[in-house]
Amino acid sequence: MNERAIRVLEFNKIKDMLASFAMTEAGQQQCQSLLPMMRLDAVERGQQETEEAMYVLNYRGDSPLSFFTDVRPYVDKATKGAVLSPRILLDIGVTLQATRVVRSALQTDNEYMSLLSSYASRLQPIRSLENDIRESFLGDDQVADQASSELASIRRQIRLCNERVRDKLNALIHQPAYAKYLQEPIITVRNGRYVIPVRQEFRQNIPGLVHDQSSSGATLFIEPMALVELGNELKQWTAKEEQEIERILAAFSALIGDSADVIEYNIETLAQLDFIFAKGKLARDMDAVRPKMNDKQFIKLIKVRHPLIPKETVVPCDLWLGGDFTTLIITGPNTGGKTVTLKTVG
Repeated sequence: MNERAIRVLEFNKIKDMLASFAMTEAGQQQCQSLLPMMRLDAVERGQQETEEAMYVLNYRGDSPLSFFTDVRPYVDKATKGAVLSPRILLDIGVTLQATRVVRSALQTDNEYMSLLSSYASRLQPIRSLENDIRESFLGDDQVADQASSELASIRRQIRLCNERVRDKLNALIHQPAYAKYLQEPIITVRNGRYVIPVRQEFRQNIPGLVHDQSSSGATLFIEPMALVELGNELKQWTAKEEQEIERILAAFSALIGDSADVIEYNIETLAQLDFIFAKGKLARDMDAVRPKMNDKQFIKLIKVRHPLIPKETVVPCDLWLGGDFTTLIITGPNTGGKTVTLKTVG
């Protein structure tokens, strides 16, 4: 079929309708790449996919697919040694979960789901990696303590060090000798160091390191000298935490790279299933039925409706062509009915 025929038939509008029912960008791309099929067996297979998807939708009430991000570009980067962020690793974990759930839901010996079951059987869950990602990452740039025993140990030391610093600072700011030099008796953080707000004119009365000052210059944020060693220790533990997090991310990224082929193949299959269930949802929304196909150049359409006209207002028509006659002349006033009928057949 040539491009002009597709354009005149407004086939792209049909694809837009179809894509609106897809849950993922990868599925939407498959919807938009759809073209008319030229072989009867391919058409029949596509019709069976849609029929099976409608069966599942009617049986379950919804699709077994859930939203997932197309992480193939990031997986490809992992194969080249890139270190992935916690957010991307979580997205990969969601994709692995979707793979496992869909396979479990669709792999069956139900005769009404034979094609869908065949597609689902191709999916290859990686349960251990999925579980490890879920347990190790909490959200954007958040790595859980249980990501490694070393990280859990480091963070215990950081918590202890923080408590010691804060306890010591609290003791200082509540001393009468200190209180009169402070803008207010609070503890704050500047450049990763615990500091207290000291009035500019009393700078010499509070020995320590100046880490910042207020916009007016009236307040200096000073780390008392008595806290510098503890602050240095806290900084060292924080640096160790960052190093361990980087090691964990690199280790997970390497695992993703090692499983790249499986993950990418799973996404391709999930995208195909998303496309198939989009067909089922569109068919259900249109109250459509599966036609009987033939390769004998014969059509018989009973109460056929134009798919771009709302079903509440569209006027169905009966039309057949082929067999006893191969030419049909449609006449009438210029009210749009002829065009609608021709496009409906198309």
